[in-house]
Amino acid sequence: MPTVSIIIPVIRPDKAERCVKAIRENAGLLEGPDYEIITEVDKNRIGCPKMVKRLTDRSKGEMVCFLGDDTIPQKNFLVNAVRAMRFMPEDPQDKVKWGLVSFNDNVNTSRTAAHWLAHKRLLPLLDGEFFHTGYGHCYCDDELMIRAQQMGRYIYAYDAILYHDHPLVQKDAKVDDYYRKVYGEQMKKDHALFLNRMNNKWKTVHTLSGEERKMPLRVVIGIPSGEMLHTDFAMALVNLCIKSYMAGIHCIIVSQKSSIVEVGRC
Repeated sequence: MPTVSIIIPVIRPDKAERCVKAIRENAGLLEGPDYEIITEVDKNRIGCPKMVKRLTDRSKGEMVCFLGDDTIPQKNFLVNAVRAMRFMPEDPQDKVKWGLVSFNDNVNTSRTAAHWLAHKRLLPLLDGEFFHTGYGHCYCDDELMIRAQQMGRYIYAYDAILYHDHPLVQKDAKVDDYYRKVYGEQMKKDHALFLNRMNNKWKTVHTLSGEERKMPLRVVIGIPSGEMLHTDFAMALVNLCIKSYMAGIHCIIVSQKSSIVEVGRC
């Protein structure tokens, strides 16, 4: 049984073939005993999150590696990611170290978990899916990264490098119809879902139109102030609201003059 299952949802078969070739050249591990490659063309355009779940269900490894078909893995990308996994906290019962390792796939912007190596022990803590299948494409990676960070089981592997042939990363990358679709109206819907789920501690339904949508905990903060507000107090209040927002708490700030500011509303 392989240790790692590499899954690749396919939109662009030519790029997927390029990705598979680079995996075999640069994994730093042996195909067969150490890793398997699972690909499938998204013929019905169900989207990346649903494809990730489908391919994860087919995987045999104890760890899953997700790569987009527009990535080109670089030398020793997989062996370095597996090594990074060894720095995770270990399970107190059987000493297994597990979590989420993010690949270094975007040198031009901040860290993300767009592509990753994840242990399957995360799945029960993520409602059974690495990417929440309510998303069409965007923000599922942000949710996965934040939730792994909140568990204390996230590492960014600087030496596990991918070249990401993506227009948001590489200026010379081609903008195709799929990119136009997922970064248009779909992106706005995904962002709204992300904010809603974050406010509700990742427990909302898959769509914002459902009657089961939960509301976040609401806290009213009364401030008996006049025209002046001290800077140190204001900064402390901002910090409080930000931390509350990240924890899924909807803060409502009421001043002495009855002006109301709501933090965390989406």
